[in-house]
Amino acid sequence: MTIRIEPVGAAEAGLWRATLEVSRLFADVPWVIIGAQMVMLLEREQDVTSGRTTSPRERPLPVRSPGAAGS
Repeated sequence: MTIRIEPVGAAEAGLWRATLEVSRLFADVPWVIIGAQMVMLLEREQDVTSGRTTSPRERPLPVRSPGAAGS
């Protein structure tokens, strides 16, 4: 499934660019989007928008469970 993202503002555009880069870097391992960005992605998937956007403080970070390899 492809979801078209139309960022609202420069901060959100930067966040989605960084997420795309993370998806390419970690294409061979499981990873997940969490928090506000996941909410925005689910909204766009359903063609709904709450007007929620991001701030410069939000950025993709690696998250691993305690039992994950390499942790």
